[in-house]
Amino acid sequence: METGMQSQRRPSGYGWGRNRWGGVRPLDALAGVGVLVGIGLLIWVLVGNRPPPASATQAAGEAEAAPAEAAEAVLATVQTLVQQDETDRARAVLAEAVKQFAGDQPLRLAYGDLLVSAGAPELAYEQFEAALAIGPRTPAIEFTAGALAHQMNNLERAHEHFAAAQASEPTHAEYAMRLGSVQVALGETEAGKASLLRAGVLDPGHAIAWGQLAEVALRENKAEIALGYVDKARAVQPDAVAWRVIEARARKRMGDAQGAVDVLPTRPTSTST
Repeated sequence: METGMQSQRRPSGYGWGRNRWGGVRPLDALAGVGVLVGIGLLIWVLVGNRPPPASATQAAGEAEAAPAEAAEAVLATVQTLVQQDETDRARAVLAEAVKQFAGDQPLRLAYGDLLVSAGAPELAYEQFEAALAIGPRTPAIEFTAGALAHQMNNLERAHEHFAAAQASEPTHAEYAMRLGSVQVALGETEAGKASLLRAGVLDPGHAIAWGQLAEVALRENKAEIALGYVDKARAVQPDAVAWRVIEARARKRMGDAQGAVDVLPTRPTSTST
């Protein structure tokens, strides 16, 4: 049920301790921060005696966070580089920053976000996991980590993240829908149906929740129930091919062969001259 049916909704922001890309201090207003330039990389360090960065074996939750002015400087630089379409350099800046300040959640989140944009979900997931270990564990961060785990087909970890997000914010329909989708994929059908139904009740316009419930009903050979659910999905997205196909399958199982044909999208006929 992924293709053509996965929701594009996503909670806005990750609850970063500092602004994501806006509101950081401009480059010419930095104080107490130095910039070292080497091989095209910007490495931010505090001027003065600075403890060495956390070792690779040190847990992110126990590592040191960057002072506010240092982290803001990094984010300001990254913002500028992204605006200049220099995303490779922006990622390099953040890669060095998280080495220097392994316990800084905003830097981890920013780096993870750029890795997502670069199509590196495994590396991005590591950053979001580290950000969760640092804390706070916000529902939006749990959701993003869950979406990445789901993309990597790590359903158990996706389940953990989506469950945590949904438990923290039980009235969020998207969290319930994603949790239900993973529960069904893991064979937890009854729990999955309950989560999907909760999503539909919380947001009656959530076509994907109703569509997935219809698909589950078809798997259980409950064509009439499936038809009722897919009607709700089509009420929101009447032209979505996925919902038409589910309705056609339901009607066919109910013995309405002509109705199944009628509901399917027709291909335009080409005329040859």
